[in-house]
Amino acid sequence: MPPKRVAKDPETVIKASGTVAKAKTVAKAPKTVAKAKSVNVTFSLPAEVQADTVALCGEFNEWSPENVRLERNGDGSWQAVVALEPGRTYRYRYFLDGQRWENAWHADGYVPNPYGGDDSVIVVERPTRAGQAVTASASKKPGPR
Repeated sequence: MPPKRVAKDPETVIKASGTVAKAKTVAKAPKTVAKAKSVNVTFSLPAEVQADTVALCGEFNEWSPENVRLERNGDGSWQAVVALEPGRTYRYRYFLDGQRWENAWHADGYVPNPYGGDDSVIVVERPTRAGQAVTASASKKPGPR
């Protein structure tokens, strides 16, 4: 994994590829697509994540560990689907067993939080066609971030 780059200000997002973008910059949808009020975003973690419970916390649920719980799939992976407003970015993290935080390893970017760590960032773009899904996932090899 390449060395982590950290944004100097909360408006800057360092993408997983290492490129830098402004958090509020989102490409506009083609004019032929109707504006979606929300899109379903799938958040997932691989089966290798050692946890009994996984909560999804972020700006979209006021960081509550009670609102969105990931379910374990038959293959052992974790997943939750959340309806989010397109055309914006959201900070989020996973809260494992009510004790430890985990970032997504394949987030669209990472920004510093006020607690000395980083938050994962997802850019929810407007779908280019009806029914298009958006996915946020962690890598196959979880670890501290």
